[in-house]
Amino acid sequence: MAIDLAIFFGTMAVYFGVYLILALSLNLEYGFAGQPDFGKVFFFSLGAYASGALVAELISVLGNIPGDIFSAATANLRAEYAVSNPAGMWLVFIIAIVVSMVIGGVFGYLASYPAIRLRADYLAITLLLTATISENFVLSTPGIAGGANGLGGIPSPFSWLTNGRLAIGAYAALVLAIGVAIYFLLERLLNSPYGRKLKSIRDDEAVAKSFGKVTPRIKAQVLVIASAIAALSGALYTFFTNYEFAGSFTFVWTANAWIMIVLGGVGNNRGALLGAFILAALDSTTSLAIVMINIPSYELSYARNMIVAAVLILILCSAPRGYSQRGH
Repeated sequence: MAIDLAIFFGTMAVYFGVYLILALSLNLEYGFAGQPDFGKVFFFSLGAYASGALVAELISVLGNIPGDIFSAATANLRAEYAVSNPAGMWLVFIIAIVVSMVIGGVFGYLASYPAIRLRADYLAITLLLTATISENFVLSTPGIAGGANGLGGIPSPFSWLTNGRLAIGAYAALVLAIGVAIYFLLERLLNSPYGRKLKSIRDDEAVAKSFGKVTPRIKAQVLVIASAIAALSGALYTFFTNYEFAGSFTFVWTANAWIMIVLGGVGNNRGALLGAFILAALDSTTSLAIVMINIPSYELSYARNMIVAAVLILILCSAPRGYSQRGH
């Protein structure tokens, strides 16, 4: 079977960028502020749902496209609009990204209330349950993301490029640029006096309070920022897949985020970058290997997850504390 290496590496680069942004958001919460989040997929999916629904509605208005936004016919019309109106598609893309981050931040603020009142372990369980309830709620409510059928026809801002390799490469460059920008912004934040406050709360909240730190407000701020970043990664993922379905936003995304920061060393953004690269490479190469040996499509995701999990277990056994030391 012939493999198009340009598409393969372009796809891997997109996943690396999406994984990196997601890992950075969790590392900010847990690695630097000590707040465990086992519901990370909830905020990731918020960005996907918000961007998908907004794109569908905006293109329907701008392109004067009637009918049900969840139908295959309107999905095809949206794709045609994106190809013939690149400027309009870029406007829709930017609006969807900004709104997704705002919605993620708002829900992060709402999540800050239990974060302030609950112990770390109870907070982790609460966010995990929130993510599970959200998945089932969206699946049973067709008006949000198409229910069991999902929502298709979410065009990439580079849909107007007729060369598929070029379109994927351009989108990969955009996602990587956003990921790098967030990396450096967080590095600057975490090396500032504010970052030192976060680390003091992580290491000993009682001592931080005794020095006059308003820990509830700081913890709320961290959840808002991290949730907005996670929503951004979900939106970027949806624009790449051109499709959103509640059943695809499972605990696996949360597990991936934790794997990435553990692989690289908790509390170290360079480690999150390394973890994201390892996971993206493993995910892409195992998917490719499975396709080449003709495993049936319905077994593909299960087989890939099993292989990735096995390889990651071996890596974690060889480097139980990650490949980077914890940030201080």
